[in-house]
Amino acid sequence: MSDRKVFTDSIIPLPEEAGVTKNGLIVNQAKPEHRNDRMALLFSLDMPSQADLEQRVAKGEVISVDELNKKYAPKAADVDALKKWLTEQGFKVTGQSTDGSSVYANGTVGQIEQSLAVNMVRVTKNGITYTAARNPPSLPSDVGAPVHAIIGLQPFRHAFKHKARLLPTHNRSTVDRNGQPVPNVANEPPYLVGEILKAYDADGVGVTGKGQTIAILIDTFPNNNDLMAFWKANGVNADLNRIKKVKIGGGHLPTPECEETLDASWSSGIAPDATVKIYATGSLEFTALDQALDQIVADASNDPSMRQLSISLGLGVVPHVRALEQWDLHPPAFFPVEVPHKGLNLTGLAAP
Repeated sequence: MSDRKVFTDSIIPLPEEAGVTKNGLIVNQAKPEHRNDRMALLFSLDMPSQADLEQRVAKGEVISVDELNKKYAPKAADVDALKKWLTEQGFKVTGQSTDGSSVYANGTVGQIEQSLAVNMVRVTKNGITYTAARNPPSLPSDVGAPVHAIIGLQPFRHAFKHKARLLPTHNRSTVDRNGQPVPNVANEPPYLVGEILKAYDADGVGVTGKGQTIAILIDTFPNNNDLMAFWKANGVNADLNRIKKVKIGGGHLPTPECEETLDASWSSGIAPDATVKIYATGSLEFTALDQALDQIVADASNDPSMRQLSISLGLGVVPHVRALEQWDLHPPAFFPVEVPHKGLNLTGLAAP
């Protein structure tokens, strides 16, 4: 493949033989009827001078949108060449990020096999079967030179929500003389907002998040009744007007489970006067999360109040947060945030 660029890190290799892998995946050959199935892919382009940008962000510099687009965005000619090639190969280009670093496209399994030189197989993980690439994808060298990665070829690899434990509720039955909740057993779970603030010496900081917007990246929206119940139990501002919901893509949103409610409840509880903007992707696949991150970066470029982002997902947080390097993040010292990526200048607490 001397005339093609191979993207080794875009997949994990799968065995050629059918059977069970050492990680418990069940691999089988794809059948002819699967060749017409469509898959959504993300072509991520290299960011010029990325190391320089990471160093500047690490130092706490705030970089303007104009400078980002001028110095750190891919060349428009490279983006156009990639989109032209994809279209000629039969892919449908569905969008791109504002800076051109992400190009989204979908195509049939047959098109993907032929154009990206991959062998597609069927992979079963946790009882769900996916169509996925067995070997690394590649592009013609002239088109692929500015491309960093091709994401979405192994949809069995995706982010997941943290597991929530059931906690006792009997110690939340009393209120003080001012009508504020008081635990029967202090500092025992489930915790109150006031207890978390006190534990981190943030109960006297005198700020409420007023004038600020907190973004949350998750796959679905919380139930409003659950938010109201949390606010009531903690004696905080119970105003649903400060909860903004942004649906990414046209797919169906899954039923609320727990993590989306925890994220919205604690963000709005710790910062009771802040606006909380929830971006729901409908899926925890990397292509869907990247699309949401692109939207968050675009919105933050036009909204100076949005400088905090909450991501509470496991596995694969790092691979799809490249876009966040374009956004200077400085959460308040008490705000819970999880984005474990060396390129971001973050301060904050682990979510309780």
